[in-house]
Amino acid sequence: MKGKLVWFGLFVLAVGLTYGGLNIAGAAVPGGVSGDVTVENTPTNPVPVSGAVTVADTPSVKIDPTGNSVSVAPPSPITGGGEATELGSDGTHNATESGFNVTASAIDVHMSSNVSVIRITDNGHAVFADFGPGEFGNATVQLALTRPIQFDTIECDVATFGIPIECTVGWMGDNP
Repeated sequence: MKGKLVWFGLFVLAVGLTYGGLNIAGAAVPGGVSGDVTVENTPTNPVPVSGAVTVADTPSVKIDPTGNSVSVAPPSPITGGGEATELGSDGTHNATESGFNVTASAIDVHMSSNVSVIRITDNGHAVFADFGPGEFGNATVQLALTRPIQFDTIECDVATFGIPIECTVGWMGDNP
């Protein structure tokens, strides 16, 4: 009877080790561990982290494990690059102004009632376009951009030829 019990115990041990259901002393499971891993940072079991952590397109984050604090440095202030321009036409042609070399972090556009479309482009590629009041769009468009844009040309198109148009465009720079 005792021999059968020993053999049964060895059988259970072998099956448990083979199929990963029995983990003796934290032994590694063949083939690795699959699934989600959760790390909890609790006062009784803190995760040891220190130094600076950088996340793409965000300011530097400082972590102080001894003081249990996290601080985020604000981005550098914008110190230049803002400007404004006014485009107009007597209504016989579209209004275009080019030759800019602008990187903007915000845009403010005002269009008269006969503007059909405004386009802001860089090397012929539209970085912003919107319908104006002549095509049932808004007369004012204000954009705080999450990523800066670059542009070299602003175009305002006439909705009904013969009626003058006016577009004003202002932008906030992205310097430093």
